[in-house]
Amino acid sequence: MQETGFLIIINSFQKNIIMAREKKVFTDYGEVARLWARKSQHEAEYRGGKMYFRGDTIYSYGSHFEIAKHVQNSTGENAVLFTTSTYSNTTRDQCAVVLGAVRGKVIYCKSPDASEEKNIAYFLSEVEECIEQIKKKANRKFEHRLQELKMNAHRLRDYMEFFGIEIPFELQVKLTFIESGDVVNKLRNN
Repeated sequence: MQETGFLIIINSFQKNIIMAREKKVFTDYGEVARLWARKSQHEAEYRGGKMYFRGDTIYSYGSHFEIAKHVQNSTGENAVLFTTSTYSNTTRDQCAVVLGAVRGKVIYCKSPDASEEKNIAYFLSEVEECIEQIKKKANRKFEHRLQELKMNAHRLRDYMEFFGIEIPFELQVKLTFIESGDVVNKLRNN
């Protein structure tokens, strides 16, 4: 019995030595993103800290901007909560690299560190903005706005369903309407 306890201590000590030797600074965004996506180690960073992760969250240029976070819902389903925000070309590039490294379900949101209410409100405002733009008959970016409308409606539904948030009846009707094939004619004729 004492030998087993001794072996556990040795194994724990060896694991700590191995973890202490993990490489933590990399010269490739892709390697940092892959390590995070696979949960291969607890932390790593791109040289200079331009992109790094600690635990389940990967950041761009500091803890003020979360790119993505590993999450689990109340039923035990795993996903990656992924930002739709990008503030610079570098951050946009980092987001693309991280998204490319993710294997599994991705749930989009305004910000992984925002509350459910703020993320839902963001998608609702995006949906409303797209509807208003589509209603304008002289909209030059019509096709783009239509795709954006459908994408935001889909992302809102995915977000709410993943977290088990009940979709109110009025919103359910609106989302179904947006997903219908005749959404353009109905919006422009109102």
